[in-house]
Amino acid sequence: MLIKYFLSFFFLLLFTSCKNYKPQKDIVIKAKIHNIPANKVYLAEGYKWEKFIDSSQYQNDSFSFHIRAGNNFIPFLITISFIDSNDRKIKTLYYRNHILSPPPDSTRYMTNFFVMEKGNIDIVGINNSNNQLDIFAGIETNAMFKTQMMNFGYVDNEKRETRTALIEKFKTVIKEYPSSYYLLGEVFNNKELYSALELSSYLTCFNKELQASKMAGMLNAYIGDRPKLDSRLPVLSLLTDKNIEKPIIDTSSKFTMLVFWASWCAPCRAEIPVLKKLYEDLKSKGFSISSISIDEDRKKWKGALLQEKMPWNQFIVDSSDIENIKRKYDFSAIPFTIIADRKGNVISRSVGFDSNKSYSERKKFLDSLLK
Repeated sequence: MLIKYFLSFFFLLLFTSCKNYKPQKDIVIKAKIHNIPANKVYLAEGYKWEKFIDSSQYQNDSFSFHIRAGNNFIPFLITISFIDSNDRKIKTLYYRNHILSPPPDSTRYMTNFFVMEKGNIDIVGINNSNNQLDIFAGIETNAMFKTQMMNFGYVDNEKRETRTALIEKFKTVIKEYPSSYYLLGEVFNNKELYSALELSSYLTCFNKELQASKMAGMLNAYIGDRPKLDSRLPVLSLLTDKNIEKPIIDTSSKFTMLVFWASWCAPCRAEIPVLKKLYEDLKSKGFSISSISIDEDRKKWKGALLQEKMPWNQFIVDSSDIENIKRKYDFSAIPFTIIADRKGNVISRSVGFDSNKSYSERKKFLDSLLK
């Protein structure tokens, strides 16, 4: 009976959206979902799914949201949460990714996100362990679904042989969804990994509306100000953990790995065991590391150093100069890594710590430099 009910509802939605489609200025979310163990659901922004920004009553297997979206509205990631009446824990709804896993294998890829975008967003199905929720939204959510398993926008500068092919793959996706703010946002979030020319080539793949958007303007401003990928680093001396000022580039080594981090950054801390092994194996070949903390609290930094016991140079940026250093060295997220030669020429740049990226892969790249 439930299956028949939801199939009927689905075809009604499909017929209505095709027959009476009109461009929407507002956002209307309507759901017909069985088996949510709560009497209220909440909208939460992206990865902050425990911080609610709006709520709706869940009655008769239904809930809805109507959000006013002004002219300056920019689509963003959203999730729907609820407080489970059985265990009082905050949980989220999960949706089948119909782009990557169409029927009959429709539960292969799931996500608890979609994109808040202007127009109608309809959700239908059963909330259970079999993941039977479907969402019908616009091109932004479709673009997000398309790239769910792609790590869209991220390129590894240490894998130069695959870099060009990956950039072309990303451009193909943009050309499929040229009006997607979501994709433009992902390019912007990974902007530090690209040259100015590469970023400009991405922008040309978007439609004219997006090229004229505020986000594109910010990216163009960044392109104009940023240093070149193969440029020489600015000369910089900082205080060490011994309270001695010294250059962050070790001129006695062939190459220095600059690692910008902070004590509060979990991925930064997770990366340290890999760095220790690389340092131990390569220090005799002319490889050195300089860890540069952007901690505002020096006590927490010192506490982390006592715990981690990193046997290489430790520096800290003065709290008043953190934003200036981020601008000069062109990063916004950590851990951020630059490999440079003794003259400060940039060899590679990378953002984040990928736990799936093996020690052997990183060592292979460094070995090729140290020959």
